Amino acid sequence: MNKINNNENGFSVIELVLVVLVVALLGVIGWLVYRNQTKTTSTTPTVSTTTLSPYLGWKTYCDSSNIGCFKYPPSWLLHTDTLPTSSYVADVQLTPPKNSPNMLTVMYNLYVRGPGTYSGVIAKKPLNTPINGMQVVEGVFTGTTAPYITLGNNSGSMSFTKGNFNWSLSVNSDSTFKTAAEATSWLSTPQAKDASLVLESFYYQ
Repeated sequence: MNKINNNENGFSVIELVLVVLVVALLGVIGWLVYRNQTKTTSTTPTVSTTTLSPYLGWKTYCDSSNIGCFKYPPSWLLHTDTLPTSSYVADVQLTPPKNSPNMLTVMYNLYVRGPGTYSGVIAKKPLNTPINGMQVVEGVFTGTTAPYITLGNNSGSMSFTKGNFNWSLSVNSDSTFKTAAEATSWLSTPQAKDASLVLESFYYQ
């Protein structure tokens, strides 16, 4: 009887040792897996999906006739001329800082005598705040070496009517170009791209 009890006791000890070893092994494996996952998480770079607005820090201009508004770079110069005529006329000129390369002038006219049409279209861009039929048009006038950026409609007009005003918003380059290719290249300059953003920001008051 004593031998049987000893064997039973011995078997129980072996079982206990095996259980402890299995538990310890599982614990080590679990710790290694956890450490590896933690290391991978800490070394994986965080990719930011936030896109900064190109208008960050820009100023906003709104005309006094309640027609529209647009944004412009804070370093650009804004000139407003009001002519004392029977019809209110406001010519707003916006230019980059003096002595900037590829100088240009953004013209915002609230009284346009002629309809004005565009041609030689290279690109069309939507406004940030959609207005029916209005878009930013870039190109080089057909048969010339004069580039332009303007608000236009699908019919080719460069002017719009709101209330008593026939208005336009366009960009003229202050440079002259020998070829249409040179004129097209001007549209890719930083100043022209900023001017295009100005027009894209237009919205009705």
